[in-house]
Amino acid sequence: MKNKFLFRLLDVIEKNGDVRRLIHEGIDFKTIGDLTQFSLQHGYVVFIDKKIVITQKGIDEIKTGEKEYKRTNKAEWILPDWKSKITKIDKNDIFLPRKDDLEFIN
Repeated sequence: MKNKFLFRLLDVIEKNGDVRRLIHEGIDFKTIGDLTQFSLQHGYVVFIDKKIVITQKGIDEIKTGEKEYKRTNKAEWILPDWKSKITKIDKNDIFLPRKDDLEFIN
């Protein structure tokens, strides 16, 4: 079960990151639990004083995963927000949003 999701999980554990990063990647909570169990069974992580700590085997897995899964294309870092996109208007036109669309007006 060596895949991108395992790499992301081990990276979050190593950096003491937030689970929301995994959720943003498209991993659901069941998969996070399954990957954590897999990591424990195969020696990528261990429990020490009620904390999950990455082992040397896990660090080695991260190093190999960085070569394969690390994002080097900067265009992938920030995703466009398509819901806020408006249609193109002429440079002489003035855009006036509907009053209901403005969040700061009650």
